[in-house]
Amino acid sequence: MAIYAAGVLLALAGLVAACISDFRTMTIPNFMPIMVAAGFVVAYGGAAGVAQDGGPVLFSSLAVHAVAFVLIFAVTFLMFALGVWGAGDSKLAAAIGLWLGLAGVVPFLLMMSIAGLGLVAVFPILRRMSRVPLWLGPDSWWGRLAHGEKTVPYGIAIAVGAIWAFYRLGYFVPLS
Repeated sequence: MAIYAAGVLLALAGLVAACISDFRTMTIPNFMPIMVAAGFVVAYGGAAGVAQDGGPVLFSSLAVHAVAFVLIFAVTFLMFALGVWGAGDSKLAAAIGLWLGLAGVVPFLLMMSIAGLGLVAVFPILRRMSRVPLWLGPDSWWGRLAHGEKTVPYGIAIAVGAIWAFYRLGYFVPLS
């Protein structure tokens, strides 16, 4: 059970770090999606041990999780190639795909889209505020908006979608 919880916490730490980094610098360093993927490996192994002891089974087969990873990676790589998403966004979403399996893809996409719309909704508000907080700096999302760019730190929406999908899939329920 502790191994499973450590995997979930590792993934959550990677998601929170990606949110902060994307907001502050509009980049998601490679180690953050790696944390999410590594968290899946740890949690999957920990949950398999619990399931063998007669506990609940949280994950589908590894093949189903791999299919979700490949599917999300293919779509987000195409979005990256078309210039719609950044490479960090694509890698983060693909790492989350490992966690989702096919059952979690729809809740993830739905909440990610809603969170993305929320980010776009604050565009006009932040653009009118010409003073960017000093702790953020000109390379932050807010700084780029103030200088006329129309970028979105979509890593935030991706993380919100992932956390919602984790909740819907029961990953936050303690294993007994």
